[in-house]
Amino acid sequence: MRTLYHPKEKTNILDSDAVVIRFDAPNTATGEDMLELHTHGGIATVTAVLSAIGQINPKAIRAANPGEFTRRAFANDKLDLEQIESLGDILTAETELQRRASLRGPYQQLGRIYDQWRTSLIEELAHAAADTDHSEEHSLDDMAGTWDRIIEKVQRIQEEITYHQMGARCGQLLRQGIQVSLIGLPNAGKSSLFNQIVGSEASIVNKQAGTTRDVVEKTINYRDYLCTFADTAGVRAADIAGGADIGAIEEEGIKRAVAKAKNADVIVYVASFEPDPHDPSGYQIPIMDSLTSIIRNQDGSMKNVLVVVNKNDRPTSEQLEKCLLEMQDAIGRLMSTNGFSEAKLPIIDISVASAVAALPGRNGRPGRGNIGGFTQALMDLFQNMTTMPVDMAHLIGVRERQSQLLTACSEHLSDFLNEAALGIPDNSIATHHLELAAKCLAQVTGRLEGAGDVEEILGVVFSK
Repeated sequence: MRTLYHPKEKTNILDSDAVVIRFDAPNTATGEDMLELHTHGGIATVTAVLSAIGQINPKAIRAANPGEFTRRAFANDKLDLEQIESLGDILTAETELQRRASLRGPYQQLGRIYDQWRTSLIEELAHAAADTDHSEEHSLDDMAGTWDRIIEKVQRIQEEITYHQMGARCGQLLRQGIQVSLIGLPNAGKSSLFNQIVGSEASIVNKQAGTTRDVVEKTINYRDYLCTFADTAGVRAADIAGGADIGAIEEEGIKRAVAKAKNADVIVYVASFEPDPHDPSGYQIPIMDSLTSIIRNQDGSMKNVLVVVNKNDRPTSEQLEKCLLEMQDAIGRLMSTNGFSEAKLPIIDISVASAVAALPGRNGRPGRGNIGGFTQALMDLFQNMTTMPVDMAHLIGVRERQSQLLTACSEHLSDFLNEAALGIPDNSIATHHLELAAKCLAQVTGRLEGAGDVEEILGVVFSK
């Protein structure tokens, strides 16, 4: 406990009960001598202390640049880039799941894993170079024992990289948020459901088809998941709209709706129970013909999709079950004819109107609104997208920058394996690919001397 005085005004007390702590190098956060002043938190007190510090020696004392203490810790081998990026995630975490994901990095020490891989590759490169030096014309076959060991090690690293990239995808969804797009036919209730999800009247709701013309987005903390929900225009064509003339504005809205859905992480396809034109007392669930093209990823796989059927307060229980079974069969046929074999999408029936009005359900089924069922289905989908096996949960700490370098590393390792499989006499070609792979691993932790692009990487990381 110490009293802090102004350096040039000895009678000017800045704080009568401050805590002063000295930390001696190298056992400090930065590896350098450090001094901490714990003062009372009033704005005037803090401002006075900071001003006084600057007047002790203006030429020698200055305010730290953004991230400077962390960069000094990096320079003194107290932290590697993986740990620093984890620290950045901790400081910017907005949800509980983001906080948990950020804490997996510093304590699991992913950087050590990448250093081990790099060290292993360098060791094998040394053995290969030594064997090559015994003769001017060695071939891969002449060094079968050495190369077999290298090939086996490279294949094992590539397998492990695959798991790290899976963790990176899960972690990216947690840190950057999950993009969810609501799409469907006009007047199915997308905007009403969107408003129910985000908890506000963000989208205009009207019975007239085509009310939503542009994409309406809102980012929220949805059950600890950072999510951006997008309400989009109803996707229709003139032939299914009763010959209605679709104007240029609505047509543009439909194009934006489809584009937003194709770029989303999750698609909520909103359908609805509508009167059956062939049965005055019956109901049907119209299906969007373009559904399969929207939910297809560029690689041909299927996106994460949840089917929601709104207006379940209209049909009887028997009609509801019949319509849902028919819809399941129709979607199954549509999926199978478009290359999605044995695809079965989860279907949830809801009534946004009943949920909004807080009315009891019909036919003895309280809570027919079933918004809770929709929320649980969405949570199950999110959890499946962001969960890794227990023994690999720490891999969620892998970040996008690291994932890109791991991808490049894996490509160099594949080039090496291709060269090794050909048995090319010039061993230097194969080993060069290993050198490039080792360089990528060094860039992950930032411990690569003499590489000009590392300073650019450091500048981006520390600026955050």
